[in-house]
Amino acid sequence: MLNSVSTTPSFVTRIRVLPEGLSAQEIRKCAHQFGLASSRATELELNELDGRTVLLRAPDDETLERDWSILAGLARDLVTGRAARPAPTFLREVVSDPAREYFRPAELCHRDGIRRFADGRPYFTGATAALLHGVDTLFLGFAANEGAAHFFSEPIWEPGDLEGFGYSPESDVLLRVSHLGAGQERYWQNATCDNIWKSLRGARIDGLQAFTALGTCCRNEPSQYFFLERMRTFRMREVVAAGSPEEITRFRERAVEYITRLARELGLNGHFENANDPFFLAGDANVAAGAQLPELVKIELRLRLYDDKSLACASMNVHGDFFSRKLGFHGEADGAPVWTSCIAFGLERWAWAILVQFGPDPRGWPGRVRELLDGGRV
Repeated sequence: MLNSVSTTPSFVTRIRVLPEGLSAQEIRKCAHQFGLASSRATELELNELDGRTVLLRAPDDETLERDWSILAGLARDLVTGRAARPAPTFLREVVSDPAREYFRPAELCHRDGIRRFADGRPYFTGATAALLHGVDTLFLGFAANEGAAHFFSEPIWEPGDLEGFGYSPESDVLLRVSHLGAGQERYWQNATCDNIWKSLRGARIDGLQAFTALGTCCRNEPSQYFFLERMRTFRMREVVAAGSPEEITRFRERAVEYITRLARELGLNGHFENANDPFFLAGDANVAAGAQLPELVKIELRLRLYDDKSLACASMNVHGDFFSRKLGFHGEADGAPVWTSCIAFGLERWAWAILVQFGPDPRGWPGRVRELLDGGRV
């Protein structure tokens, strides 16, 4: 069950059933589209086991019924479009142990290293906290291979940044910042890479240029929220590049191979698949008008969890010329197109997937995983 957490004092709650079950990928796409099309006042839980049962919470009956109608319509469109949709254009299995038994949240929480505050927020201590640093060293290995320059900026977006990043001020996925400037709205960054693209404004790109940054990101996703699987505040390591379309295509291919080897050497179970929710198009469907986009924009590595669930732990995105066109950086030759790519790793998600697959006790982890506690790269 994909869950949500509420801050609203009272709700109208209803359970509804869709006419036909959705696949796991269709559920993710439906939840994403619902977040864009709904009032954002209704929270929902979509049952991944049957693909049909929906728990809705809203401030009043009118809002709930209106948003239920939107959700039902989105689900209906997904079912209707199945026959017309091509098969996934990218799929790769990474299975180290087909017979693995997975740990559930109740078995992991309240153990040494994984606790919750009284308000429900999680915190890590000891080896579990060290694991977060350890997995980041793995991702820095790919950055080093690509000769990526380190980058840092405040995790803030100014109002004037939004259009260039693919958002509008009305985008509900953004979290606003208070007290940083009287009378001026600011936003927590939604992804680590956008300030890198901003730093390239007006630049001439000669050959592949790569950067890496670790940032705290914030996303307002009230429709789907659960512990470490989908958080509103989280840390993201990105390795990004700008270059010609051919250079960027090869860059992502190298990322896919590196992450495949990484998952296998750690002994993890998961798979790669194409995804339908590129982050830079999340704010407004019209912002991509005129952009040159590849046929396959986003690939995800999804690591397996309990109850046949999976969790997107890395994404490999190619944005085409979306950012270079929006922010005005160009190729060395006049008119030469510049494409960009970001390879993003969610630190908390990787740590959570490792705990679900191997348990909370480091003594039971594979040797390659235990090495992460000492900062060892795979």
